[in-house]
Amino acid sequence: MKRFLTTATLSLSLTFATMSLAHAAKPSAESLVKLQEVSLMNSQFKKMASMNDDLLNNVIQSELQQLKDAEITPEQLERIKEVIATYSKKINQEMFTPEIQNQLIERFIATAGEYYTQKEVDAMIDFYSSDLGKSIVEKQGVVAQAYMTDIMPTIIEHAHKVQEKYHPQMIDELSKIIKK
Repeated sequence: MKRFLTTATLSLSLTFATMSLAHAAKPSAESLVKLQEVSLMNSQFKKMASMNDDLLNNVIQSELQQLKDAEITPEQLERIKEVIATYSKKINQEMFTPEIQNQLIERFIATAGEYYTQKEVDAMIDFYSSDLGKSIVEKQGVVAQAYMTDIMPTIIEHAHKVQEKYHPQMIDELSKIIKK
C-alpha cells in the first residue's frame, strides 16, 4: 500500500510538474515578434524575392536551352526572353507583397510558438541581438541565395531527365484512359 501511495504521489507530482512546465514554456507573442525582428525576417523576405529572381532566371535559361533545338529565329528568341522576363517580374512582384509578408510573419509566430520555449526564444533574441548573431543573420540570405543559384541548374537538369523518363509513359496511360 505504501508503495502504491508513493507511486501515485510521484505520478501526480510529475503530471503537475509537466503541465506546469508546458504552460510556462510557451513563448509570449511579444517575444516571438521580437525574435522575428532581430532575426531580420522582413529583410529576409526581400532577399527571398531577389533569390526568386535568380531562380526564375535559372529556370528561364534552362527552358531557353530546350528551345535552341526548335526552329526559332533569333528575333523570336529575343521576344520570348522579353515575354518571360516581363511575366517573371510581375509574378515576383506579387509573391512578396506586404500582405503576404504579414501572413508569413503570423504563421511564423504561430508555428514558432508551438515548438520553441520561452527560454529558447529569449536565447535566440539575445544571440541575434549580438554582433555575431547580426553578422550570421545578414549572411544567411546571401548564403541561401548563392546555394540555390548554384544547385538550381542541377535540379532543373535532373527534373528534365526524370520528366523525359516518365512523361511518355504517363501520356500513354492517360491516352488509354481517354480512349476507353
